[in-house]
Amino acid sequence: MLFKQFVLDEFLPFASTDKSQTYKSDLKPISEFFGEMEFSAITPLLIERFKRQRMSTVSRFGKPLAPATVNHELMTLSRVCGLARQAKLIRRNPCRKVKLLQLDNERKRYLSKEEEVRLMETLQGKTWLKRIVVFALHTGMRRGEIVNLKWSDVDLKENILRVQKSKSGRSRVIPVNQPARNVLLDILLEREEKTEKIFLVSGNSITSAFMEARIKAGLTDFRFHDLRHTFASRLAMHGQDIITLAELLGHADINMTKRYTHASDESKRKAVEMLE
Repeated sequence: MLFKQFVLDEFLPFASTDKSQTYKSDLKPISEFFGEMEFSAITPLLIERFKRQRMSTVSRFGKPLAPATVNHELMTLSRVCGLARQAKLIRRNPCRKVKLLQLDNERKRYLSKEEEVRLMETLQGKTWLKRIVVFALHTGMRRGEIVNLKWSDVDLKENILRVQKSKSGRSRVIPVNQPARNVLLDILLEREEKTEKIFLVSGNSITSAFMEARIKAGLTDFRFHDLRHTFASRLAMHGQDIITLAELLGHADINMTKRYTHASDESKRKAVEMLE
């Protein structure tokens, strides 16, 4: 069976039952590379060649693809091959012998107060994007989590929201503070028809509009995901403990949260000075 035929006939129907994953964008470059091949022709060496090709690919923003993007595609390919193995089309998953790219997860870029003022000034007139930016700054939610958030996930009486499935595969509860609550109330007041989702916009639309806004605001090396870093860093600066941070961010491994401990250096200094 050809790779593309298996993806259409078997993998996509199977993947449609997994609501926590999106495979469409990953499968396009994968199918372009492996589509006309039989599974027996897909070797670890060929997958390494695909990996190198994707590493040298330039994104629509004019930069090489992020290692995390390439890794996500490799993991999707591995899922396809894993299902093919279950169907006994292959004896072994060739992806098992291909290493993922190393990631730099120590990124520490976050928004200063002055930068936030400039960004918000730029967002005047773009109400939908401003609301999403404010919501991200005050909940620490990922872009995909914001896009998928439903009214049924929110309890405005208790001022909490539930992220049903995060990147770690676990749900988590986030308290809703006043700025985030105001965003939700504003949307409720202006929306004429009841909708399932709160933010009626795609992730790609958010990324494109945010990139344009951050350029106008003069923010260098700043991505939408850094709003999440800003949320965590500000909590750390105010002395929040690492366990609370990990739970709010939905980190499965607390080592992922340790990158924010740098932000609490001033809090540590003040704590020590209290002994004086």
